[in-house]
Amino acid sequence: MLLVAQGAILFMVILQRIRAAKLMGRLSFSVPPESVSQFAKEHSMEHRLSYTQSKQIFSFTSGFFYPRIVISQGMVELLNEKQLHAVLLHERMHAVGHHPLLLALARSFAKVFWFFPIVGEIVRQYQIQLELDADQFAIRHVGKEHLAAALLAVMEVDLKHVHVHEVAWNSFDDFMRPRVYQLIGQEVKRDVKRKWMIRPMIQSGTSFLLFILFLVASCL
Repeated sequence: MLLVAQGAILFMVILQRIRAAKLMGRLSFSVPPESVSQFAKEHSMEHRLSYTQSKQIFSFTSGFFYPRIVISQGMVELLNEKQLHAVLLHERMHAVGHHPLLLALARSFAKVFWFFPIVGEIVRQYQIQLELDADQFAIRHVGKEHLAAALLAVMEVDLKHVHVHEVAWNSFDDFMRPRVYQLIGQEVKRDVKRKWMIRPMIQSGTSFLLFILFLVASCL
């Protein structure tokens, strides 16, 4: 069973890599503005940075073994210099930390063990932590105010014009709340975290008991 699970995880990771390659293939890239290129060079990410002239507002990191940062013209035009630096530094953390690969493995693991809902919840919490780590990296270099301003600027854009990708910086789901708490210097209350975990734990416990019963029945 362990070998089957490992094979399933490997297959899903390969599938996600193919999908990411198709996404990159649909974008056309060009030379970024001089200010963007200079900042990328100062922070050793000039070889990782890809700039697309899309008017959509997005930035994301893609790639397993040598992750690349993709940023759109729409994002560059929306933000001022410091805000843009915060976004690029956030993505740099995703890239150097190989977060796309780590997330692909974690998500694949959750899909293989879908009958244990707590695994999916753990993966979700892990993804939130990766976002918080990337924010912390940006905060250490440019400060909270610029990252917060960039976040607010993107959120104010009409959602129908925002393109959200696999490890997109501009996510608008429940991953946003912990990031906002971090920016204002607060932590998500522990009792809230417990409530998030209660249902998955109950479901996982029930699934585990059913699984054990199935194994016992099959051996009789």
